[in-house]
Amino acid sequence: MVDLCWPLTVAAILFVAPRLSYSQQATPTKSHGHTKVSAAADSFVCPDPRAKLACSSYSELRKAHDPSLEGFAKEPTYICFREELDQFFLITFNRPVYAKTHWNQGLKQSVPDDDATGAGFGYATAFDNGVGSNGTMPDLFFTGVWRPLLGGSAFTATAISNNAIEDGKPSPITIDESQVTVSNYKYANTSDKTILYNLTIQRSTGRFTESFRMEDEKVSFIDNAGHCLVQQK
Repeated sequence: MVDLCWPLTVAAILFVAPRLSYSQQATPTKSHGHTKVSAAADSFVCPDPRAKLACSSYSELRKAHDPSLEGFAKEPTYICFREELDQFFLITFNRPVYAKTHWNQGLKQSVPDDDATGAGFGYATAFDNGVGSNGTMPDLFFTGVWRPLLGGSAFTATAISNNAIEDGKPSPITIDESQVTVSNYKYANTSDKTILYNLTIQRSTGRFTESFRMEDEKVSFIDNAGHCLVQQK
């Protein structure tokens, strides 16, 4: 099961600070067209008719106000439903907050300096048959850095599950205005086999693909696809 204390503690510390944010919701606004659902709503529309099993389990947990679905307060939480399986997962992360900013007369707002950085963090967790499970994907707790990029922001993880990413090696977890990406993340499954995990969420549509591949194999042994909705608070 996922230990939520670490990410929620970090979130609590950072959210107390004054928020000079510049992100996908700052001007200029970039629209993400995936299905949205209010956390206060009693029901939701399943984003994929082929994911009825997973949607049913999510709905059950939702009606029970299960705290493991909460994600970070006021931050985007993607709930992604695997097709034809009673499995779904969520991934949540903070929006960037920059301390170094300046006034942009054209945009009529504060924007981050070119060299500004902001602390980033998030986590992912999965559910199988309506029960939290670490057997259907790796548990991901990640921290890193947000940087301004082309009118938006881009995140690069510098540590995953308290393990620092070595200097010079590409980060397995990146986020930008278009996609959430996990690339060739290595983890040991319940049989102590090394697995390479890949995930891409297209933020504009909520579509996702993911794959699982043994480290010593060239072809993935599991390929999933489906749709995500984003929970807004």
